[in-house]
Amino acid sequence: MKLRVLPVLAIFASVLFSCDLFTDGPGKDDPEVENFHVFSITPDAVTVPARGGEFEITVVSTQSEFDITIVDNWITEITRSGDRMKGETFRFSASANEGESARTGIVSVCTNEGVCVPVVITQPSSASSTGSKSFVHRNIGFRFTATWCGWCPYMDEAFHTVADDSSASFDFVTFHASAGYPLYLSDGANLSSYYKVQGYPTGVLNGWKEIQNYSTTSVTVTNIKNAITEFEGAFPCEAGIGISSTLNGNALEITATVDAVPGDYLISAFLLESGIVEAQARYFTTGGGETVSDFVHDNVARKTITSSPRGVAFEATQEEKVFEWVVLLNSAWSKTNLSIAVLVLKPYGTLSGNKTNTAYPDNYVVNAVIVPAGTTKEIEYAQ
Repeated sequence: MKLRVLPVLAIFASVLFSCDLFTDGPGKDDPEVENFHVFSITPDAVTVPARGGEFEITVVSTQSEFDITIVDNWITEITRSGDRMKGETFRFSASANEGESARTGIVSVCTNEGVCVPVVITQPSSASSTGSKSFVHRNIGFRFTATWCGWCPYMDEAFHTVADDSSASFDFVTFHASAGYPLYLSDGANLSSYYKVQGYPTGVLNGWKEIQNYSTTSVTVTNIKNAITEFEGAFPCEAGIGISSTLNGNALEITATVDAVPGDYLISAFLLESGIVEAQARYFTTGGGETVSDFVHDNVARKTITSSPRGVAFEATQEEKVFEWVVLLNSAWSKTNLSIAVLVLKPYGTLSGNKTNTAYPDNYVVNAVIVPAGTTKEIEYAQ
């Protein structure tokens, strides 16, 4: 088999002569006649999302060999498997359509007998899918920590420093992931394992890149900001998030609204508490350490709101997606210090080349919002 790229007019000229999927002949309807030639293609048309993605076609040709011809350079073949007699499957990748209008491509299958059949690939534009909307983006950091960890206060300081810099567009969630110690959340340990955390403290930006800790806080701050710049240059912001919530006695009623480029996503949400005073170990760079009895812990994950901390799958369409949850509050939590974090994640898809760690999950955080409990924040659209 060969892979060729030919002008589209040549393909359609071939199609005019023959587009039959089954060669006529004696015994066509008799399964015992072995010489009957089958030439079939499944499917005969494909639609890929504006964000790009992968698709497959399967070809069966019981007598003749065939060539695969890709007419458009935004479509590339990535794998093939099987054999032509029983069915050979070809997987292709389509790049994102950043243009203002939809586009059509052709993958043509031609036998050596001169039969050519086009598989039509259609793709809407990103602009038409979102009505030319763009969203204000906020980055999210996960900080995996424990109260016994003497080096953890340095990363805590770095995360606070970046979050306080409005130009960084950065928020963070603190996961205490060490069982048996104060502020522990089992889902924090779940995510720690999910992101292959080897020790505390470890930071993760947008579920995409590890942030290492340094005793010189300014180094960690620089690393976070550099990672933010790198991420925003590699990934478009394809979702906006709005949150409203109401405190009703011991219940927090939450509504999250997501407007996104149509496609497959995940959503995860956490209830956070700040201003928690709890003893924390701290080591000195000169040696030794101490226990800080009045250490203040912020953005501590108290509860997973969604059914899974790793995210719950949903499909975005042209309409906004609405999620509703009710969270029963622990009486020990300070209601005035609670906030809600909502994250929208998506598969890397055609952006898989930007994945920084092959051991990480196959989803990154598209956008994230943290708002105080009992308040409302609308979806923010960029100008």
